[in-house]
Amino acid sequence: MALDITSYEIGKKAGGGTDTSDANATASDIALGKSGYVKGVKINGNVPIGSPSVSTNYGSSDVSTYLDDLKVDATQGNTNQFFYTGDKISVYTPLTDVAQVVGASAEKIKKDEVICGITGTYEGSSGDDWSDIGYSSTPQAIADIHACSKEIYDSWNPNSPHNFNSNTYKYMFNFRILPLIDTSKMTNFEAMFNSLDLMLEIPAIVVSSSTTTINGMFNGCSNLKRLDLSNFNTSNITNMGNVFKGCQKLQTLDVSMFNTSKVNIIYNMFASCTELTTINFGNNFNLSSMTSAGNMVNMFQYTRALDNNTLNQILHICTTVNANFTGAKTLANLGINNSFTNFANIPNLSNYQDFLDAGWTIS
Repeated sequence: MALDITSYEIGKKAGGGTDTSDANATASDIALGKSGYVKGVKINGNVPIGSPSVSTNYGSSDVSTYLDDLKVDATQGNTNQFFYTGDKISVYTPLTDVAQVVGASAEKIKKDEVICGITGTYEGSSGDDWSDIGYSSTPQAIADIHACSKEIYDSWNPNSPHNFNSNTYKYMFNFRILPLIDTSKMTNFEAMFNSLDLMLEIPAIVVSSSTTTINGMFNGCSNLKRLDLSNFNTSNITNMGNVFKGCQKLQTLDVSMFNTSKVNIIYNMFASCTELTTINFGNNFNLSSMTSAGNMVNMFQYTRALDNNTLNQILHICTTVNANFTGAKTLANLGINNSFTNFANIPNLSNYQDFLDAGWTIS
């Protein structure tokens, strides 16, 4: 008997089914391991899971449209494409298009650094805005200081270090900020920055345990305002004479990391630090190795602004002198006298009696 197809919908067979006559998917549209029916034919997918299943070119102006929702990968290929992997969508885009969207350009990128394939030419400090003092760009004086520091940094040989005051005189005019040079192999820092009176700041350079002298290291740095001594190991240093003499702009000084157990020369150490008010000496700053008053004379001469807390520490340090000490045990010998504005308060300081019991006097 002939089959009566009028009782069935087109595209269906007896018992039901779905019309697939208008489907247009191909194997490349279906994930590997999945299948579907197109025009009544079963199609097995061939797109590996984890690989791009859709790829479309787009213009650089479209990148920003995807940035909020898509992963952007500027390291793949040279064409603009997006693809999805499973349920995630990613963008592949050339570096030049990313640069265009984010506004990257050579003049905005630090000199010699490469971002988005663009080599920077900017030589100023990132974030500096000089407009509030009338400049549209970095003042030449600041640029000169930077250039001077860079020349020092680039030419510095840590295996053959030198003192700036003698061997690099050409730097002195613009030598205001010390670059982060490697000083870890130096053993003698005597007069290293002597009379560099334009120096404003010295960062935490390394003074190692092999160092034996820092005599006059910062002597005459009359404009030095910031000094980081946190990397100083002074355990074997014997000579600290004149170290900070003439540092007139220093107001606070932290030498709490100093170990002076081997020091026998300490004269003029803080002399003429006219604005210095506060010194933090720490627990290892003592005079136990001193044998002569002459080696500690004028330690604080003309340093007249010291606060009471600092003076109290000085009184305590005086009590650490060993029994073999010879010479005048007086504050006057250290350069402390009634020219200090707070000199009259010394007898009221907490360490004063211990100071007297150790055989010292104030004058």
